[in-house]
Amino acid sequence: MWVFFGFLALTPLHVYAQQSLPPDYLQPLLNDLMHGDAEVFDTAFDRVRERSDRQLYSARDLHFIVIALTQRAHSTAELRPQIITLLGQIGSSESVPVLMEWVRTGSHDERLSALQALGWIGDSEAVATIRRLSVSNDDTQTTLMRDYALKSIAIKERIRALSGMRNPRPDAWYEIVSETLLEESNWLVRADIARMLENWNDHRVWALIFDAQAKWIGPEQYSAQIQNVLSKRYQYDSTGFLNILMTRNAADKVFGLEAISESASPDDLPGLMELAETDPDVLVRERAARVLGKLLSR
Repeated sequence: MWVFFGFLALTPLHVYAQQSLPPDYLQPLLNDLMHGDAEVFDTAFDRVRERSDRQLYSARDLHFIVIALTQRAHSTAELRPQIITLLGQIGSSESVPVLMEWVRTGSHDERLSALQALGWIGDSEAVATIRRLSVSNDDTQTTLMRDYALKSIAIKERIRALSGMRNPRPDAWYEIVSETLLEESNWLVRADIARMLENWNDHRVWALIFDAQAKWIGPEQYSAQIQNVLSKRYQYDSTGFLNILMTRNAADKVFGLEAISESASPDDLPGLMELAETDPDVLVRERAARVLGKLLSR
């Protein structure tokens, strides 16, 4: 029989009354998260991360998943930073109070993970706690992550405010995002806000992604994140990508071709052939030929 007593013990009574028991289809996953050994937990953890990224869970599902992850984090210290990071990726505001507590009392790694998670969620409830955090002058990691969390929350609050306006300016959202990607010095903030472009249905997205990559010389993680955004946006809608790519310099072309190497659209076959045969830069021709080869072998 499936047992959930530990879960109920950690759930406030008023929440339990509202949410009742977890749905049957979710119970095996919750058990794996709370009680599974390392291998079982890792499999469940990856499943939650993948499905959360695709926004496949309902708000009710996320309520129970958050509590299951929180229980495991409290009982298994070595998994705590990893779980805290996932709570941020899930994005549920129900995680905010416990994340704030980890900011106040957690270890150095737990604090870093909690700050990042709060920045991902973007809930202004956490601002006062983050601002009160005392950081030593030589703790550059926490300084960077604290700055990231405060800025990311502020930007997401601005974006959310637009949805509450009756008639927001058509370009208001674009202006906030482009201003961040092209002017913000903290690469963590830029990488976070860039994720909003993955499903953005606007022809300007391609130029903005390339400009956001080309302007900044930063950590490899930033370039990897921007490339990942480009890849996901291309898989969402490849329209116009090659038209923009043709206008960019050689470095941008290589960057873009590498991003779509595993998911090139058959519609882009003529353009890829043109790049592979006529581009003046040998590296671009090689990358285009490689993408063509993968496309034709699928």
